[in-house]
Amino acid sequence: MRPRPSRRHRYSRRNAGQEAALRHIEQARAFSHEIGSTDDDVKRYFFGLSGSALDEIFSAYGKAYGTAAEQYAIVTFKKWKSGSTHMSGLVAQRLFNLLPPRMPASAKLELAGNIWRRFGPRSAHSFTLGPAADVTSLTEAVSDKLTKAIQNCQIPDQVRHRFEWLSSRDVRLKEQLLNYFLDMEKDLVICKLQEELPILQKQLQEYGDQTISVRTRLEIHRYSIDVWIDHRLEDSFREGIPDKTPVGSTAPGIAKSLASLRLRLGQPIEWLIVAALFLVIIFANLLDRS
Repeated sequence: MRPRPSRRHRYSRRNAGQEAALRHIEQARAFSHEIGSTDDDVKRYFFGLSGSALDEIFSAYGKAYGTAAEQYAIVTFKKWKSGSTHMSGLVAQRLFNLLPPRMPASAKLELAGNIWRRFGPRSAHSFTLGPAADVTSLTEAVSDKLTKAIQNCQIPDQVRHRFEWLSSRDVRLKEQLLNYFLDMEKDLVICKLQEELPILQKQLQEYGDQTISVRTRLEIHRYSIDVWIDHRLEDSFREGIPDKTPVGSTAPGIAKSLASLRLRLGQPIEWLIVAALFLVIIFANLLDRS
């Protein structure tokens, strides 16, 4: 009969298991930070591989870490994918660092875009444009503003780490990926402005009597551009929001209607409104008495 392990021995084994689990958690956290604070999308890419693409990763893994490690990865792949077995941080780091050199460009752009949209730099700007102003002049100004904002921004660590990982520490490739997203978002903003602004300008020209200004907001990922079309600027534009209508002033459409009534009736319309209200009050009192 085999002797039962002592309480001290069982406690020691339990402690060793806990320490190993904590070590794996810390390794996973460190690797997650290394590739941009979230590795869920990287895992989805890896577990979506099959056939020769997956075999190539396992083969490279075996060459780097031995046949036993390769066989373990092949056997455990389905368990990792289903979630029944947790992939340690060390194994994840070893496997996933083999991915970037073997990824197609489209996959790199997708994984770069995921982290860019979540952690990329923010930028918010406002412009005011006249209904007859040249839209191209405004879009050029917006483009310059975005370029300066991007150049002056501090790229967050999460973005920098992901781009470094995807480029396998190739500085030139990292810059190409980064510039791609900077230029892509700027181009999206400009295209949207070129599509929407002429329509809003036309609306303000047609209904300027009823409306002082209209606004459109473009939000593309972490960029926000507010553009007001304001009839008071006519054929010019400037950075910033429109001037507020002074207190006590009247919108153009209302002012024009009042002026028309004054001309037709030959007396101030304000007095007619007061008289009408007075008559309504008298009529209401008479109804109450009856």
